[in-house]
Amino acid sequence: MRRLVELRATSIGPIAAGILRHAHELDVIAVFERSFYLMAPHGIVCVALDALGPGPINVLIAPAPGAQPWTGGLPAETKAMTSAGKLTVGGAFTIDLAPAQPWAPPPWPIVSAEALRRGLDELRRIAPPLLPGDGLAPLVFGVPSKRTATMEAAASLVADLVRTLPGDLATGVWSVEALRSATLLIGLGPGLTPSGDDLLGGMMLSLTALGLDDMRDALWDAIGPELDDLTVPISAMHLSAAADGLGAEVMHNMIGAIVAGESQRVGALLPAVAELGATSGWDALAGVAIVLEARRSRPSR
Repeated sequence: MRRLVELRATSIGPIAAGILRHAHELDVIAVFERSFYLMAPHGIVCVALDALGPGPINVLIAPAPGAQPWTGGLPAETKAMTSAGKLTVGGAFTIDLAPAQPWAPPPWPIVSAEALRRGLDELRRIAPPLLPGDGLAPLVFGVPSKRTATMEAAASLVADLVRTLPGDLATGVWSVEALRSATLLIGLGPGLTPSGDDLLGGMMLSLTALGLDDMRDALWDAIGPELDDLTVPISAMHLSAAADGLGAEVMHNMIGAIVAGESQRVGALLPAVAELGATSGWDALAGVAIVLEARRSRPSR
């Protein structure tokens, strides 16, 4: 009998911890070079190498020597089981969950107009030369020289949000037009987490950072019922976490740096944000910028 490869968890997010606490059998639903996803009755967990960084649905593990035991591909319908503090994936490997440190995001800084201005100005200064060729960030941080199909489909929706959100933040109530545009972004773009979803996730995180939980919740009430029909389960799971004010640690750090006006830190964090997915980090940052710019320019009540 082949001995299971033994791995060790280093960090676990609050949502992942809750899911694994109550799930005894899970299904492998996606496998990548540095991570894989497990479906449980009450949600999805991402198991990833610790270099990917903490997040609410992440279980981070210290890598085994050489190729990771899942990178050769796991058989279709592979099951994972939890028992006695361990997660066993098929007949390939087991993960000791006991060493995992609980992850929680850092507290949001106090918002001041001057600090927010500094942070946003720095982001606007450094972002344009680094923008990816796809996704939605070029619509927010610059004028794309060539629009992709995703940009074309989203351009008017993003423009509507940029135009209406300052007034909506001033009143604390979403306009019908803004919620319609946000809903139409769901599932827009290719990939594990479509660009439109990532942008919406960034918006919800920023609303949380600004203390606008009621507006975040209202956005979730509008888009949440549409997710099953319009996007993929993994992306829906990330959006559900964002609706609780939780995202990848690097996004929390970036939003905090912008809001606190820490210009040097904004520049230092941008490469790590850009490494989130093909364009996911940039798309989420576009959503962040839309909300924070609206906060900066909102009219007085």
